[in-house]
Amino acid sequence: MNEMVYVVDKVSTFCNIKRMNTTDLTQYESSARLLKVLGHPVRLAILESLYQRSWCVCEIADSLGLNKSAASKHLSLLKRVGVVAMERHGTQVICTLAMPCVLEMLHCTPQDSGFTGDSTETSRSTQKDEAITALQSCSTGTCARTKEKT
Repeated sequence: MNEMVYVVDKVSTFCNIKRMNTTDLTQYESSARLLKVLGHPVRLAILESLYQRSWCVCEIADSLGLNKSAASKHLSLLKRVGVVAMERHGTQVICTLAMPCVLEMLHCTPQDSGFTGDSTETSRSTQKDEAITALQSCSTGTCARTKEKT
């Protein structure tokens, strides 16, 4: 099996990426690829549809107003990163959501973004408090915000 090395971006080649554990780097690059694929509104709409039930490619295309070729290309990208599973039944390709946890993440976006997440002002302020506590307890002393406090 050929192993491919992916560089997330040009900054990674010039920064301290060499200091990272190779296993961690591979995991982060995999996550970055997943997030990049999820970064298209049509793909997000496809995932919302697949959360309800399995669809064939032509049904997804019709429901979203896409041509079948465009829908198929979006679905193949989602399949490549493991979010969608596809199974052929005769001439139809049935698509299923293989990674429903991505929708939980999408529902964390602000309410005015179109998703119906349950993130409230209280939970956001709790998250901010936890982040501030974590920054204050930074033992490395290299955090910019830790240096500002001292």
